Amino acid sequence: MKKNLALFSLLFLFSLFSLNNPVLSETGNKTVYLEGLYATSVFNEKDFGAEKLFDHKKDSWITMPGAATDEGVFLVFEKPVAIAFIKIKLSEDQNLEKIKTVSVFANGSLLGDFPVSNSIEIQKDVKNLYIMIKEAGKIKESKIDFPENPESLQDVKADVSVYDSTLSSGIEEISFFDKNQNEIFIKAPLFLSGKVTASSMLKPEEAYHTDYLFDSKKEFGWADGNEKKNGKNENLLFQLDKPVIITKIKLWNGYQRSKEHFKANEKVKKILFGLTGEKGESYSLKDSMDPQLITLAKPLNGSRFELKISDIYSGSKYKDLVISEISFYNGSNWFKIRSGEETKRKENISQKVKNTPMEKLLDKRIAMKFEGDMSFYETSLIFRSNSSFVLWMNTNVEDNQKKIVADGNWEIKDLKSGEVTVRIFGKIYSLSETYEYYKGNQTKELTSIFQEKLKISAKEIKGEKIFSVIKLIN
Repeated sequence: MKKNLALFSLLFLFSLFSLNNPVLSETGNKTVYLEGLYATSVFNEKDFGAEKLFDHKKDSWITMPGAATDEGVFLVFEKPVAIAFIKIKLSEDQNLEKIKTVSVFANGSLLGDFPVSNSIEIQKDVKNLYIMIKEAGKIKESKIDFPENPESLQDVKADVSVYDSTLSSGIEEISFFDKNQNEIFIKAPLFLSGKVTASSMLKPEEAYHTDYLFDSKKEFGWADGNEKKNGKNENLLFQLDKPVIITKIKLWNGYQRSKEHFKANEKVKKILFGLTGEKGESYSLKDSMDPQLITLAKPLNGSRFELKISDIYSGSKYKDLVISEISFYNGSNWFKIRSGEETKRKENISQKVKNTPMEKLLDKRIAMKFEGDMSFYETSLIFRSNSSFVLWMNTNVEDNQKKIVADGNWEIKDLKSGEVTVRIFGKIYSLSETYEYYKGNQTKELTSIFQEKLKISAKEIKGEKIFSVIKLIN
């Protein structure tokens, strides 16, 4: 309860600041375009990706088995859209766990928790929307003694929980309406099968893979792997399964995780872009975090394209060249490339952790909380099988309150049958930055990078610095 009251108080203030008295405009039955779209958990990107939510067909966005609570879909509109309300239609597949309630964030502000059976009021101009599963299926709970020894907390019982389902959850369609109850038609980017090959890639590849160029997350991106020299002459090869036409490119330059990261790393100044094997045309880019539109000198028709870096803007600290995001335009639709490699990586990780304490934790939300006379502690953690994680922490010890969310990647450092050691690394935000994160804009000064080793046994997950402990249910 303490956490919810604090969250709502801060979010209410944030929403007042971000509104700036917007006026809902007339939309009629108009079509609006998404600049970005992703789901935090997807069973199979090709068959159950987030774009299925807007295709007016019976197929659905479906989570990984056992994933639901704290997972969701994130939408970025090209321009703010006046949305009065939305409707969520769940998948009719009886083999899926039914979603009961969702949390909705608009422009970074939490609007509230809503049953999916009713229309959800938005009533504002929206640039970014995040719809997160709040309640679905069953939660397995238990009470344990925690911590073991401190005298001030001898009588404290900790509540530990885990999302207790092996089923996926799914949403078939999300519909948007204006104040006149006219439907607003959403045009999502196309996701076309293909692959992207880079001349080099920074290690660990899980954090800087070329797949991040098309994930709609500006805080992730591809980075070249030559740390001792600049990024000139690095190249990206785009190979699609079928021929396409490209007339425009939209590119998010540099490392857009924060202003500091953008400044510290190299950015692209000039590129050569064209069909593979032909001399590409030269295009210039700005040293800017704004999305940059490149109109090609002439439309290109083919299945193999090459982007070569011919000049760079130096970074203040590193020689790593980074591009955060790319989209292509075919004359009528923006499209991105989907390699299918993420599905393979998820399968490999699931096989790797079999018969270890990590096996039961993949893609499930695990949580623990306790409240004493002078202390409050609540944390939740999801290790996703796509090598990403999200960690929420809310602590208050003798009026020293700390609220953070951390996300990024995890990798196995030591794998034994009884204990697994993993390294988590990524970004950590204060509470206000958490909701900046759901605006899709990482520019706050307090955003920081962190890494930490966690030891995972059958009884607990234990950290070293930022992360304390989560007891596990046997």
